[in-house]
Amino acid sequence: MKKNYFVILVLIFLQGTNLFAQEYEFTYDNAGNRTSRKIITLKSATTVNSQDSISSGGNNNKGKLKPKKFLTDKLGKNNIKIYPNPTKGQLKLVLNNNEVYENSSIELYSLAGKILYQKNKILSINNIDLSDKPQGTYILRLILNNKKLEWKIIKE
Repeated sequence: MKKNYFVILVLIFLQGTNLFAQEYEFTYDNAGNRTSRKIITLKSATTVNSQDSISSGGNNNKGKLKPKKFLTDKLGKNNIKIYPNPTKGQLKLVLNNNEVYENSSIELYSLAGKILYQKNKILSINNIDLSDKPQGTYILRLILNNKKLEWKIIKE
């Protein structure tokens, strides 16, 4: 009986540590020996307030522009825009080139590391539907030609 409690306690502890886990990147030599370990941290993108959405609510706000927040970043030659963040359900990821990216993917993870959404061969404009996901924080990962960027996305 004590053994069962111990096993359950260990499993709970391991799940709890996944919430605070960091991502590591390893390099190996030709013989398979690890030569380096690099801790990957989430990079903070630039948050920009845009005045491009028109408010339609209330008599006092009709026709007035309301700010809309988006993230901007750069990966190689690609300028990336992600908006709105925080989102209520629909998220857009826009790349500056009008092409289909063959070696690319978009992935959305929970903070526990569970993959919730994945799309390969992304376009220049990508819509991600978070309306069926609970409120909280998610990690959005973009991979283009073996280079990757990650952002923190908040669902309200």
